Amino acid sequence: MKKEQTNISKLASIIVLFFMLGLATTLFGQTIRNVDFTITKDNKVVVTYSISGIKTGDAYNISLLVSTDGGRIFRKVHKVTGDVGMVKSPGRKRIVWNVLAERQELVTDKLICRVEGSEVRTYTFDSSSALNTFRTLFLGSDATKKRSDGSSVFGGYYSSGFMNRYFSQMVEIGFLNPKPGYVIGYERIGTPLIFEISAFWQVFDDQDQLFRNVDLDPDIYNEGYYNSYALLHRGVAFSISYTVLPFMVYILPHIGIGYQLSSFDLQAGGEAKLASATSAGFYLAGIHLNLFSHIKFSISFNHSFPETYKAWEAWYISIHIG
Repeated sequence: MKKEQTNISKLASIIVLFFMLGLATTLFGQTIRNVDFTITKDNKVVVTYSISGIKTGDAYNISLLVSTDGGRIFRKVHKVTGDVGMVKSPGRKRIVWNVLAERQELVTDKLICRVEGSEVRTYTFDSSSALNTFRTLFLGSDATKKRSDGSSVFGGYYSSGFMNRYFSQMVEIGFLNPKPGYVIGYERIGTPLIFEISAFWQVFDDQDQLFRNVDLDPDIYNEGYYNSYALLHRGVAFSISYTVLPFMVYILPHIGIGYQLSSFDLQAGGEAKLASATSAGFYLAGIHLNLFSHIKFSISFNHSFPETYKAWEAWYISIHIG
């Protein structure tokens, strides 16, 4: 033990002389300088140094390296305490190396110590800020909620069609002549969700078109039995949608699903003569235009889930007041 203490003390003047020459390390704008050391009676090397240039939010990863061959090879030492590892503030620092805890002896007249540091960017996670960002992006901004949220009634133009070949052929040859349809409803917006219930109806033909294409008994026609003839598509729909860009204030695109209770009816003489159910679940896509505080415009496209030949599609444009 005395031999090791003597050898460490013997080298003190050499190491001090080396660092008194003004050795400094500069990396990424931070500077390590004024490196010095002392050797304690219990065989520990106390290295002091100064570090400057650390900015708020940054840090230095500090290591102590030693060379026993005059600087040809440096090795990192591990039995150290103090300002080593992550250092986040500038100023005068101190490292204590417990020599004999790391090696059995240290006998050399060419010992050199070096303090090295690499820049480490540190970031503080602000949970409240992250939560606010999540809410804005996916649940809607306060401005959007203020502009859009609430209840409204609406009405507008409605148009629908069926996806089977028979229906398309009837339209092409003029046997079916779709008329403008209408939609009315109630909507509740709680950004990012939209709830809607609506009723619609659309006439696909009337008595004049029918008798131009169908050979009926003139006596029946003259009696006026079919004077109120009509082909009518009507029903009610329920839907829920999600606004895919809820942080936008004036434009709210949305997608959703719903269910429609509807039928395609043949009416004659004010009575239903034939009815064909067209009820089905559907998916939808649309856009709301919040151009004014209490008046909004909406365009929506609905399409039934493709299950049978009765698959349908519909779209409507409406004005919302509320």
